[in-house]
Amino acid sequence: MHIALLTGGISPERPITLRSNEWLQTFLRETSHTYDVYDIPEEIDQFLAQYQKYDIVFPYLHGRYGEDGVITGLCETLGIRYIGSPATTHALCIDKFHTNCVVEKLGIVHVPKSWVPGIHVPKMLGFSEESITTVSGELPAPVIVKPNCGWSTVATNKANTIQKLVHSIEEVHKNTTSLTAGNVGALGNNSRFIRHFPDYTDRPIIQEYIDGDEYTVGVVGPNKNPEALPIMQIVNVKAELFDWQEKYESDGTNEIFPENMDPELNNRLQNISKHIYTQLGCSGVARIDYRVRGNEIFFLEVNTFPGATAASFIPKMWRKTGRSMADFIDMLITPEKN
Repeated sequence: MHIALLTGGISPERPITLRSNEWLQTFLRETSHTYDVYDIPEEIDQFLAQYQKYDIVFPYLHGRYGEDGVITGLCETLGIRYIGSPATTHALCIDKFHTNCVVEKLGIVHVPKSWVPGIHVPKMLGFSEESITTVSGELPAPVIVKPNCGWSTVATNKANTIQKLVHSIEEVHKNTTSLTAGNVGALGNNSRFIRHFPDYTDRPIIQEYIDGDEYTVGVVGPNKNPEALPIMQIVNVKAELFDWQEKYESDGTNEIFPENMDPELNNRLQNISKHIYTQLGCSGVARIDYRVRGNEIFFLEVNTFPGATAASFIPKMWRKTGRSMADFIDMLITPEKN
């Protein structure tokens, strides 16, 4: 097949997108497929002028204007095949709050109490109608503050006090503006995109902190009959959270295949993940994160275009099954044959 590989993007996750796509090219070279690479949006005109010559598109862009369904929606409008989930699934899953609401309705897994700030502090934090700027002191229970839509653990913090909560919310607003100076520079002379893409700043989501073991489950294949890959666990995290530094700048020893995992827990996590994958409309590949506290499993989020570097979870999980990354590429192209 002749493939259009879309990379780049304008979100703060652009560096991770570029890294994932470098490895996707490495994996593609192990196959008989041919491909061309387009840095989006700088080279979108070139892609639009030639898209009809491609058999399928790999729109593997992390974050806003990529993983949120915008690019897959473009492919649907153009009538060209693409890998991964449909645009509506991407749009839902990148929104942590609304994904949590949907998953909670499935009734198969616990979901942390979540809140997207408006004007008042929510009752879940122990306050009624007071603004967060007028209260101080310890929170009744620790919470996690992070961007609601994507951002790959950017500006993710644990807050035990009102001061830390306010600071964490400010950090989300500060760090999630799409058109940062570096990303605008990456567009070169294509300044028209600065006018057409809004200067988006994400809302924070505040969730109750679940003190427990962290697991991640890869799911691949068609929507109706997916396969759960070997489960991985995050351990020995130096910081309080599995943040950007731990995820992308560590030696990888904090990401393991647990040797003595309880078989019942393993089966529960895999079955829950396959059910969520199907109910949310996922296809091709997704990664679902959890916290486990005792016998309770808490859903955290779904990644519909998870990292694809050699050090990322999905390639490690896939190789654990004894298959090559060339097989992974073929699965993405024809998931129903997996």
